[in-house]
Amino acid sequence: MASARIALQARLAALERVIPEDLLQNRTLRDREHNESAKLIRNGLMVVGVAALEDFIRARLDELTTFIPTLGRPFGDLPDAMRRAATSGVLKSASGHLQRVWKASGEDLIAKAQGVALDVASTGGPGYTLSQYTFGHTSSNLSSYLVKDMGLSFHLSDPWGQIGEVARRVGLGSPSHAEAFDQSLRNRHAAAHDADASTQPTDLTAFVQHALGIAIGTDAVFSRAARLIANGSLPSKDNIAPTIAIRFIGEGADGFWREKPEAGRTYRRNTDLVTIRTAALARADR
Repeated sequence: MASARIALQARLAALERVIPEDLLQNRTLRDREHNESAKLIRNGLMVVGVAALEDFIRARLDELTTFIPTLGRPFGDLPDAMRRAATSGVLKSASGHLQRVWKASGEDLIAKAQGVALDVASTGGPGYTLSQYTFGHTSSNLSSYLVKDMGLSFHLSDPWGQIGEVARRVGLGSPSHAEAFDQSLRNRHAAAHDADASTQPTDLTAFVQHALGIAIGTDAVFSRAARLIANGSLPSKDNIAPTIAIRFIGEGADGFWREKPEAGRTYRRNTDLVTIRTAALARADR
């Protein structure tokens, strides 16, 4: 499993586990000290949770840009928007990192600049590398617009619509996942900078559900598009979300793990989760 997925799963699972804890719940009006502490912790968890989602999107896109060149697809065959992002876009992102990150962290600015320049220069010949700054690094924070723009670089039509379609198919629907993402960013900003902000446990619970839907949908459609691009089958501007097969794995009361397609009966069952999951992944990769 991609490391970006593992990291997000761990962080969201930890967040979900802690939400019901008494330390996060408001008590009576007389318990002012406890309530203030609970508010502070909840606000901090919102900041950390949204950062985890942003980190996942960036990290997963970095993994996909590393994958695309490995199948030997010439740089000139990539979508135009992706080629621009990997060249002039990288230089813009690197300039921003120079001011926001590299100077503050005390990193070797010359070495960093040389590394970025080598990645960009490599796109002029075979054996190229797509820089880790190709997508999602033009600003310190993401937005629904930036995610949409990245989707267009992967030749996806209506990226948020496709993200939402996959999310709904796995039971994590929302009227608008783009708006849910932007609202999460606003909640994060308020929690970090507004002294009167009071994130509630219900806000955190809702965020976890939205974050899972956005993450699964983003991962599915971008990964599918990346594989098509790397194989030389440029995604059409049609909706590719319906071409993504979804399999569910769940444990029954009898102790058996079951693999089920999106619609239909149990395909396979086993008492060992690893066996079921490995077989399902192998079929999904065909």
